[in-house]
Amino acid sequence: MKERADIAKSYIESKYNKRRTDESERKDAWDMLEQKMANLMLSERERDLIKQDILHKEAELNRRARKKASVRDYDMLTIIGRGAFGEVRICKHKESKEVFAMKKMKKMEMEQKN
Repeated sequence: MKERADIAKSYIESKYNKRRTDESERKDAWDMLEQKMANLMLSERERDLIKQDILHKEAELNRRARKKASVRDYDMLTIIGRGAFGEVRICKHKESKEVFAMKKMKKMEMEQKN
């Protein structure tokens, strides 16, 4: 039981240490940006516009990272194999145009066959 507690403790510590490190790096990047804008002698309005643009892009990246992949995000190109529970298809991601192999499975049949 103590082993499981130690494993859980180390997992939680590493997770929050990473968050702390990421936040520290983010703060350092903002400080460096502030220095560069001061060196360029930008007006307060220009600084605010740059900050808003960066925050908007950051929010967009975070939104994309949270989005779950869906079948609707892909164009199905061709079937390359069939098996007991389904089929494997070649598909292309609509936004990035990357090509993937996607396995389409029949959940009911899998559950019935255990």
